[in-house]
Amino acid sequence: MRTDEIRARLSAAIRSDSRAAAILKKIAAGRANFSDTMEYSLISGRLTGRQLSAVVTELAEGREELAEALLRDRYDDINARCAEVQTALDDKQGLHLAPQKAEFPKERTTKFTRSLTDPTVKDETIKRRARSVSENITVTFHDDFIKENAKFRDRAGLKCYVTRSTSGNCCPWCSDIAGRYLMSEQPEGLFGRHDNCDCTIVYDGQVLRGQPGENGRRGRKWAEDKPKVEYAPPRKLSRAEAEKLQAENLPKRLTGGGNGGIISINIDELVPCLRDNQTGELVQTEVRRIRNFSELRECTPRQGWDFPWNKPPRDSEVYALSVAGSKEIEGLIALRVEQRNQAVYMYWGNAAPHNRVTESNPVKKFNGVGGHLFAVAIHRSLQSGLGGYVYADAANKELLEHFVTENGAVPIPTHDRPYRFIIEGKAAKTIFESYNFDWR
Repeated sequence: MRTDEIRARLSAAIRSDSRAAAILKKIAAGRANFSDTMEYSLISGRLTGRQLSAVVTELAEGREELAEALLRDRYDDINARCAEVQTALDDKQGLHLAPQKAEFPKERTTKFTRSLTDPTVKDETIKRRARSVSENITVTFHDDFIKENAKFRDRAGLKCYVTRSTSGNCCPWCSDIAGRYLMSEQPEGLFGRHDNCDCTIVYDGQVLRGQPGENGRRGRKWAEDKPKVEYAPPRKLSRAEAEKLQAENLPKRLTGGGNGGIISINIDELVPCLRDNQTGELVQTEVRRIRNFSELRECTPRQGWDFPWNKPPRDSEVYALSVAGSKEIEGLIALRVEQRNQAVYMYWGNAAPHNRVTESNPVKKFNGVGGHLFAVAIHRSLQSGLGGYVYADAANKELLEHFVTENGAVPIPTHDRPYRFIIEGKAAKTIFESYNFDWR
């Protein structure tokens, strides 16, 4: 099969992919963003790797030429799609900056294509290289566009933020570096990508214009135009209103995620820190991710916790809340980032035994633990590019009603999870902005 035929077959495969076709239609309509182009590059990379792997060992000659031709096609295609999106976004902001095109990674591509002709390795190894490396290079075309344009606009005076989001089931390195950063303050390795990495890397730039003077005209001093948006506190819903929202929202999302979790905390008070119930003082807090679960060997039902935190759900991330400078844990949350559902699922949530009212403990040590843990989940949702959407299963009907009436949650029950709810939008924003904790 000739190189031109294989190139045409790959292009046709990408266009016929239902999700890729939907993204292309969205781009053409001017409604796409860089999350869409990122997804398009991931699809293109997967299909490129599959196509090249299927034919590479059948070619006695021309492997290098074919691999480079396929990659150059994807380079041109992905850059063109990104440029369309950039132009559409700029038009909405009244900007007129030409999209930048990063250089084709010739050195890396040559090293890769030559490896496909190595006579010392087996065909299966060649196929694996063809699939994984071509897929990785294809996706980095999008990363390079993001990096080049964020850097260009940062130098032009626009405040650009780069966001790296994980799929939830990622390696520790990707999980640690995920986040939202100013382009001028990005950590080393932010744009790095290992084989089979499906992290999403996008950027946004807020428009800067001249500082308005007394005459209303813009001067040469730059200042950020902040959107004038007023946010209302979460609205308390009546039972009838909650049931109506439930009927409207249930068919739309979250019908197949998060099984087996339970939340047994409530949001007793929205305070920026924890409130000491003996002194009334607010104490600063910090949150850290738990990776060594032997640290939680005392956090089990035998010690008064609701869940065996030393053996959390295998696919969850566990975070601990503490008073700043203290090792004592005030609350724990296990959550899972679900790209498929575009939300974070709160698996378990638990205040420490001394922060719960029981017969043996009539007064909690601190107020505000539950709200802190919800804010952590919302933070991870925002950090992962999921817009602050979080959902969970309340322990009982009374707790569900508390979240609905007091915190603006929307019930979305399923046949086997009757107390499931979601917190989103203004309700999530109110909770998230109420807390001021440090990450450690």
